[in-house]
Amino acid sequence: MKYAWDVFFEVQDTSDFTPNMHRAIVCRAMGWTYDEYDRQPADFLLTVATMLQSEAEHEQKKRGTV
Repeated sequence: MKYAWDVFFEVQDTSDFTPNMHRAIVCRAMGWTYDEYDRQPADFLLTVATMLQSEAEHEQKKRGTV
């Protein structure tokens, strides 16, 4: 899980990532199905994505890759 987020956030330009790519990463990290993801409130999904991004950035800083 951490590896997927590290790779995802090492990419400087994520503008070519599709919404489904973002969904897939969140689903993998949270252990959700697509339907479970789809039932979550949008503000909660934003919180989860922000949290996972922060964790990945913290890990990158610890490793000195940022």
